[in-house]
Amino acid sequence: FIETSPLSRTCPAVTEDGKRSAAEGSPEAIVWGLVPKDGGILSDELATAAGAASKIGLAKAIEKKWLTVVKEAAPDDEQAAPEGDGKKKKKDEKKRVLRAVDAIEDTVQEQLKSLLAGGTVPDDQFALLQKRKLASMVTIKSLKVQPGAQFSNFGQKAQADLTHEMIVKGTWSEAVFKPVNVAAGGGAPPGG
Repeated sequence: FIETSPLSRTCPAVTEDGKRSAAEGSPEAIVWGLVPKDGGILSDELATAAGAASKIGLAKAIEKKWLTVVKEAAPDDEQAAPEGDGKKKKKDEKKRVLRAVDAIEDTVQEQLKSLLAGGTVPDDQFALLQKRKLASMVTIKSLKVQPGAQFSNFGQKAQADLTHEMIVKGTWSEAVFKPVNVAAGGGAPPGG
């Protein structure tokens, strides 16, 4: 009575990390925002302040040339004493993170907001978002249901024979008939 056909389509979707980045900003923008304009910040302090976003955020911000890292020698009182085996230990160096630009444009956040709103992004940019696990392609499967060949006959009892009454009233044209097996051979004759 009904016919069904499976349908599937793929569309871009934003992951949970992507939703967080769309709301709060990309990890690199968060890290850039934590670095003061003057004097910078030590990388250890930045790691504790940024939390989970520190490692990837710092790497991406340096890659985009938003931040620079400068090594500076630790003060004399913080240097480690030489080890007892006679080898000199390398001096401890502190890494200071400095801003390289005064303003940034968070394109990752804009692209994620566009995807959340139902828009699209260029394929190469979407591939980068997928690589960073901020977006993915999702397959949506559905079922198309439509009326079949016998849909209009639903609820009607199939008639076995054409009767005189059906012909007189004219109901034979709208009646549903059971299929007739014309190829049946019938019974064998008893003799002959």
